[in-house]
Amino acid sequence: MAFHSERIYQYFQERGIGLINLPLPDCYKGQDAVKRLAERIAEDGCRHPLIVCGKTVTKHGLTDRFQTELSGLGIRYTVWDGAIPNPTVANVEEGRTVYLQADCDSVVVFGGGSSMDCGKLVAARAANPDIPVEKMQGSMRLRKKPCPIYAIPTTAGTGSEATLAAVVIEEESHHKYAVNDPRLIPAACALDAALTVSVPPAVTGQTGMDALTHAVEAYTNIYGLKNAYSYAKSAVCTILNHIEAAYDDGSVIKNREKMLMGSFKAGAAFTRNCVGYVHAIGHPLSGFYGLPHGEVMAALLPLLMKKYVSAVTRPLAELFDAAADAQAAGSRGNASLLNTDRTSLTESDKASLFIDEIVRLDRKFGIPEKFDCIREEDIAAMTAYAAAEAKGYPTPVILSADEIAEIYRKLME
Repeated sequence: MAFHSERIYQYFQERGIGLINLPLPDCYKGQDAVKRLAERIAEDGCRHPLIVCGKTVTKHGLTDRFQTELSGLGIRYTVWDGAIPNPTVANVEEGRTVYLQADCDSVVVFGGGSSMDCGKLVAARAANPDIPVEKMQGSMRLRKKPCPIYAIPTTAGTGSEATLAAVVIEEESHHKYAVNDPRLIPAACALDAALTVSVPPAVTGQTGMDALTHAVEAYTNIYGLKNAYSYAKSAVCTILNHIEAAYDDGSVIKNREKMLMGSFKAGAAFTRNCVGYVHAIGHPLSGFYGLPHGEVMAALLPLLMKKYVSAVTRPLAELFDAAADAQAAGSRGNASLLNTDRTSLTESDKASLFIDEIVRLDRKFGIPEKFDCIREEDIAAMTAYAAAEAKGYPTPVILSADEIAEIYRKLME
């Protein structure tokens, strides 16, 4: 087996994460979650939060109830709905300007993953005016602690309400990268399933598969933490037990609640165990071509699991058994490849069936197998970005640059 020097860094990085003992945000759930979060903001002494969201959120009035709760507590607020899908450095700077001009003292990230990423970086830049976003790339690059950050997710996907990460795109190079710092973990979050009911089926499928990717990559990575593996397995079971039902009928609150918790746990898992090649290879695709993050993750997940299945056979088999048990206990109404006789199955069989289940869900949710926007002339740059990002992830195998480029070309065929 070839020795890779980055394994030393990855090993000590994971040990360091264990020593830090990353906190989970205080999590308010249920119908009064938004109210309780507003009360928490008041208790923390915040006098003027900036609510960061996208225009779709304000268009549907999703912030209205939260604004009412803040007003009732005598808290001033500013709403900035300028966060864009796949936020850029310029977008973050725009939000920072609003934060400073309004004299805000806290940030509430409200919406899907893009809004939450953008809002976290607005808070980071406001506290660190001498460090441009580009210099924040990587881990622990912030000098000063950001203002208090709170989160209200409106999709069950990124789990950013539980993570130390925020992802951004550098416009000129199309480089999409992560800023990682424990101080970007929100102090508290509100998981209110009613806010996710208006999410259309296609987005429900994409974001749910994004959450599944977080959990699967966290579970199949090496050098991980025991509690992170537990979060990841629980997230996989929850998501696979409820994602189809949420897709088929998004009005059922129970399924939306379960998906929010699955996303939260998946976020907690990958904050501790990292993600992998699905994200490393996928980030350049959305950075270069503006593709939806969840769609890219869903397309790449089975492709990468098949690529190194021999290295992840046992963990995928464990996830298969856990998900099958959870589905049996939950009396799932949807047909599933996981509902099968397992008595004579080998670990290899179970791993293959688990991947087949991901493919089945992708097809049901309309996830493309190919992306005709990919240009051959971009592959070298995307490969370099992907390889550099993956060096920080304790992936089950290490892919060569040629293997990464081959995956991009496979998506073109």
